[in-house]
Amino acid sequence: MVLPNTHARLCLMSAAVCAICLCMASSAYGYKVYNPCGLYCNDLTHDWEPSAGPGNGKIQHPELVLIFWQDTTNELWTYNTNSPTMGQYIGWAKTLANSQWSSGFSQYGGSNGQISRLRVSAYAPLFTGYPPNGTYHTTLTYEWADIKSIINYEIDQGVVPQPKANDDVLYAVLVPSNASPKDKNGPCYEVQGCNQPSLSNESVPYVGIYVNNIASTGGLGHEIAEGIVDDWEGVIVSNCHGAVSTQIGDVCECWVSSQNGFGMEAYWSQYDNACVIPESWGPLYVSSGQGTGWSEPNASIPMRQAAGGAAGVVATSVDDQVYFYSDANGWLGEWFYGHWWAEPLGPRAAEIAAGGGVIARLPTDTWAGQIQTYAVSQGWSRNSYNEWTTLPLIPSDLPVTSMTVTDQSIVAVTDSAGQPWAYPPGGPWASVRGPVDQLVASESNLLLLENEGPGATIGICEWSYSQWSCGGLTYLQNATVTSIVASTDAPYYGFVKSGPSGGMDAAWWSQGYITQSIDFAVSNGYEANYLLIHGNMFSDRLEAYACYSYPNDCAGNAWENTNGYFGRLISGTEMYGTGCVSGIGEWCANY
Repeated sequence: MVLPNTHARLCLMSAAVCAICLCMASSAYGYKVYNPCGLYCNDLTHDWEPSAGPGNGKIQHPELVLIFWQDTTNELWTYNTNSPTMGQYIGWAKTLANSQWSSGFSQYGGSNGQISRLRVSAYAPLFTGYPPNGTYHTTLTYEWADIKSIINYEIDQGVVPQPKANDDVLYAVLVPSNASPKDKNGPCYEVQGCNQPSLSNESVPYVGIYVNNIASTGGLGHEIAEGIVDDWEGVIVSNCHGAVSTQIGDVCECWVSSQNGFGMEAYWSQYDNACVIPESWGPLYVSSGQGTGWSEPNASIPMRQAAGGAAGVVATSVDDQVYFYSDANGWLGEWFYGHWWAEPLGPRAAEIAAGGGVIARLPTDTWAGQIQTYAVSQGWSRNSYNEWTTLPLIPSDLPVTSMTVTDQSIVAVTDSAGQPWAYPPGGPWASVRGPVDQLVASESNLLLLENEGPGATIGICEWSYSQWSCGGLTYLQNATVTSIVASTDAPYYGFVKSGPSGGMDAAWWSQGYITQSIDFAVSNGYEANYLLIHGNMFSDRLEAYACYSYPNDCAGNAWENTNGYFGRLISGTEMYGTGCVSGIGEWCANY
């Protein structure tokens, strides 16, 4: 493990004043443990060794949609009296999606399938009252059928994204009580969290999840992991108490660590033959193209969250503080004892973004906390924590569900109703066309995923004369789009399409079919507009390939090996990736 810089510097200072000094690198965040401990594998009198069988080869781009349920007579979410609060749950989900936590899922894609990183929808509606199925149950007396009826009602009302064929949506109902389902013959009787394959009223498949307060220490991640790997990908964990089959979270459920202030529960990694909680991605690697290759900048840190923008990369490390790498100046920081150290600019965040001349942080409570910005031109100082500018609350007074920044330093967000808002330098907040499922900055424009499809609707909004002018992109007539890939520092963008025949369209020049991948990025580099890792059309699962979109639209024979191995890619001015510390394998992250 690479130590947080404050710890490492204390070790260095101690070494200067003592003859013999030993600084231990012990992980307080995430780890790998070899003994399973869950429901079916905790019998230490037997040598049970879990085995996770191969999946069904499904190609996944999983999306999580949160739904908050409360009783009419006790509106705990509305009045922020539940613990965790609505804003904290959204911050928790964003932390799971934006960090390395789900990196181990990709190993279960098998030789033909792929599992991309999780994306959290901008929609997070509040459902108040009895379940729509007429049971008159409450959050204290509910059954699994009530959970499913709430999900299907929200789908039918259009307040959450619709499930689509070949799409991979998980709907999670958050219950503000310690109660569990009361139906003895149901699939989730008396358990604090549960995941189940389900069907909408239009018979479209999705995965349904619920989590109650008892499970809030780690249960949201537990159910998401099982929903993606076990329900969607069809992986079964066996060899626990003989014939009993279970899921990747159940056999590791007693191992929980804290990251970014939230509980991260372990899951089973067949590749490691262990329960794992990934601690971070590797350090940053950068390539400006033109044959320069990849290099690790001086003073590198292990990264959890990362986003390109403002001619660099904003990231959090294992201390969950915010750092910034500048293409021109390297990691912001200081010289200390003959070494350059990256230094934190600000405290933890549920989401980070950068663009123009600012960094933005979304607090881990996305309702009670206000967004803050930091001018990159300030560099780092010992007073950096006090140099952030706090923006006013958004006009809707709802929790923030996503955030991005344009190259004009305009901070744009979505609220839990999916409504976009934008704050230009000096303000005020202004509404943008919506609602949307995803909001992404592309140079000075905002790209809006309004309807995933088939026949996806993508909006493009330009800031001009102090107002937003919005139009639409109409050529994705038959596609189901799961996400938009773009950067405030690059003019190129693409649309990731779901299903076995999907991949990404290179949207800059035409509908250039690229390929399937677990991760995509765009770059303004000389040799690369688009990057990918883990493409089925390439032999090495973690090697990054790049292409220049013109004139061949990134056809299969146009991709070039960049000779770099990465856990994830980062869109921006240059080609960025998080290095694989452990080398080539099924997946890579630090423990």
